[in-house]
Amino acid sequence: LPTWRPDEFMAVGTLEWNHAVEKLAEHTDENTSTLSGFLIALEKTHRYFRERGGVASDHGIEAPYGKPASTDEAAKIFQKAISGEKVAGEEERAFKAFLLHFFAELNTEAHWVMQLHIGAVRDYRDFLLRSLGKDSGGDVASHAIEISKGLYHFLNAFDGRLKIVLY
Repeated sequence: LPTWRPDEFMAVGTLEWNHAVEKLAEHTDENTSTLSGFLIALEKTHRYFRERGGVASDHGIEAPYGKPASTDEAAKIFQKAISGEKVAGEEERAFKAFLLHFFAELNTEAHWVMQLHIGAVRDYRDFLLRSLGKDSGGDVASHAIEISKGLYHFLNAFDGRLKIVLY
């Protein structure tokens, strides 16, 4: 079954992220220059997978992010990133946590399973990346991370509402 994988939209503040946001606008006919337009466009891609039989999302995260930004904070971080400014540290983690919660809300509404690949370091094998493209299975896991503190807000926000698989 098709699985929704919005990992590229988690790399906030990178050149690749800005390109992905531009492509998202083209594919969805949404203005992604604001956080609200960006979220509407992401929701459209989620709906696209749901309409084609999708029942799960898959998210590679190197380490759990902790407490999410509020919508107002996320909007400020988004504007900073979309303007080409560097987003790092606590801002980056808070924005990624905000997005992960947004994705979980979409999954909750759709009755989907949400898979979190914790410690995933994507595209580790150059040969697979060059020959097959991004996220083609050349991944490794980092186990030198603190998991429980970063998952606290997420798991408690969706406890009893969402089926979550942790890898």
